[in-house]
Amino acid sequence: MTEGLSSYGFNIINTYLKNFHNSFRTLLNSKNNNENEIYSSKILKIIAQDNITLNNKYMIINYGKSYLSFKPILSDIDNIGLILINPRIDKLSIKNLLAIKDLNLSKNNLHLIFSYYLNFYFKNPNLKRFKSHLIPLNKELFNFITLEKASSSFKYYETILISKIIFLIKKNE
Repeated sequence: MTEGLSSYGFNIINTYLKNFHNSFRTLLNSKNNNENEIYSSKILKIIAQDNITLNNKYMIINYGKSYLSFKPILSDIDNIGLILINPRIDKLSIKNLLAIKDLNLSKNNLHLIFSYYLNFYFKNPNLKRFKSHLIPLNKELFNFITLEKASSSFKYYETILISKIIFLIKKNE
């Protein structure tokens, strides 16, 4: 994905943010989110100081299982959006997604892309949880995309995934 987006002409910063084991997640969640926010803001300040890019606007694409606090990311002036690819839907992520309601965003900046299948035979349980818990209450908060024939690894569907991401980035610029 990084290769496809950079060959299209986007500036890419690829980072790995550490996740904690489930038992520590609730204890350390606020500390972990604060550290992730500090790292992302430091990276963006360094880029702005060195004039590496002409534009300070950025979009975060999360293709992992890391838990981000969406509220500070989406309330940042330079952020043009957040794309979550196959996000894990559990109590903590539902709480983070519902916290976006307080921001009163002028446009839909949160994009969720799901694969229809977990693997070739089983349907994606996160997609089912998302549809049952979040969509009926909050249709206006999310831009929701499902790739019908793709599995969770998006094998053989990488090009379609990259085209959807490029479309979302261009739309939010």
